[in-house]
Amino acid sequence: MEGKSIYYILGMIAGLLVAVLLIALITFLTNKVGGRVSTFKKSKDSYDERQLLVRGQAFKTGFFVLCVYVMVAAIMDSMSGNRLLLSTGGIWVGVCSSIFVFAVICIVKDAYIAIQDNAKGMIILFVAIAVINFMCKLGDVLTGRLHFLEKNVSLVDGKMIESMSISMDGINIITGLLLLLTALVLIGKVIYDKKHVIEEDEE
Repeated sequence: MEGKSIYYILGMIAGLLVAVLLIALITFLTNKVGGRVSTFKKSKDSYDERQLLVRGQAFKTGFFVLCVYVMVAAIMDSMSGNRLLLSTGGIWVGVCSSIFVFAVICIVKDAYIAIQDNAKGMIILFVAIAVINFMCKLGDVLTGRLHFLEKNVSLVDGKMIESMSISMDGINIITGLLLLLTALVLIGKVIYDKKHVIEEDEE
């Protein structure tokens, strides 16, 4: 058991390192095709004062969404024994939801992209990472081995309790969908801004 735990931890660390290297590579390639993305380093002047205020408000809203999500999950567990939202995959859904709320608020209020970055670079980065996440589970999808929900059976007070939970297999899909949705919101914002500028020029 201890050996498996060590190998599992080492595998997780290796996976994180590969993810960081992939993001760095995608960032480099994005900058080569005309995008501007500074993923791992942001100077203190990356956002102006208005953007910082908006980002602070968006962070509070995202945190509130996460708190409500966890509270609902806890109530479901205590009242009916349903641990769907309290599973590892379920908590990840909550985290992704709060991040998405933060991103949408910042994008809509022009506070998401740093001064040295551009929308093109962010869109390419999001779509590329989303595709990588989807590809990680492509084999499981094609072979029918991808299961979003799984049954957990445990012994409680002498009784066998069975409940559903969101499986770990779904985390890559959830992450990919979050990034893809964020990219779509950003694309919509860019189109809206361009249309608004054209309308102002015509007037």
